[in-house]
Amino acid sequence: MLKDASPFVKVFMLVLIFAMFVFAVWKLYQLYQMQNSGVTAIATIEGFKEKESNPQSLTNDKMAYAPIFSFNDATGKKITLNSGNFEKEKKYNIGDNVKVFYPKDKPLAAVLEGSFPWKFYGVLAFLGLSGTILLIYYLIYPPTSKF
Repeated sequence: MLKDASPFVKVFMLVLIFAMFVFAVWKLYQLYQMQNSGVTAIATIEGFKEKESNPQSLTNDKMAYAPIFSFNDATGKKITLNSGNFEKEKKYNIGDNVKVFYPKDKPLAAVLEGSFPWKFYGVLAFLGLSGTILLIYYLIYPPTSKF
C-alpha cells in the first residue's frame, strides 16, 4: 500500500502518527499534573446521564451511565458537570461524596477521582509510538519482494 505512495504521503503519515503519539503523551502529562498538583474539592453525585451503550447489542444491558456531580470551586461558585465517562454499572449512588480534581483556573475540566482516562491515552500513546517506529522502519528498509 505505501510502496507506491509518493514521498509526500509517506512523510504526511509519519507526521500524523507521530502527532498522535505527542498528543497522547501531552494528555497523560496533563492528567498527571492535575492529579498531583491540581485543585481538589468534594463533589456530590446528583444523578446519572443515561445513553445506549451499544444499540447493536443482543443482550438486555443496553444502558450506560455517567454520573452528574456538583461541587464548589475555589471561589465558592457551584459547578455542576456530567462526567462524560459512561459505564455499564453505576459506580456511585446519588448523594455520594466523591473527590474531584481540576486545573486551578478550569473548574469545568473537573474529573472524578477514579475516572481519569489513563488507559485510553496510554493505548493511544502506545499505538502512536508503535506506528511511528514501524513507519520509520518501513521508510528506511522498504519491502523488496513482489507478489
